[in-house]
Amino acid sequence: IGSNQNTNKINWTDRFTKHRNMLYSDRLRFSVESSTNYFNFYKEFSSDVDDFLRTASIYAKVIISEKFLADGQKTIKPIAIGGIIGGTKFIHANILFKFPTVNETNADLLGNSSEIDHLY
Repeated sequence: IGSNQNTNKINWTDRFTKHRNMLYSDRLRFSVESSTNYFNFYKEFSSDVDDFLRTASIYAKVIISEKFLADGQKTIKPIAIGGIIGGTKFIHANILFKFPTVNETNADLLGNSSEIDHLY
């Protein structure tokens, strides 16, 4: 997998913020007169969603398949960035992936551990 230069350069937050801003701005009016604007917006937004989902799915499968390997053996290495829930976190292709873990500290936030233990 390594470092895919195309996906590592994509700033997903900027892309989706741009779409949100366009959707709520006066520059893009969803009316009969601007059906071309609507079509172009939808086409670009759909393409970005597809790109994100495809990219996230590929790397999520790698992370999940290597869950039980030692950190040094993993293709995508875990990172230490803290947080409230805890668990293992990864960043790859500018996407944050998280594996939450249930413990006494965060059980109330995640729910009854007996209900979700089978997921891990």
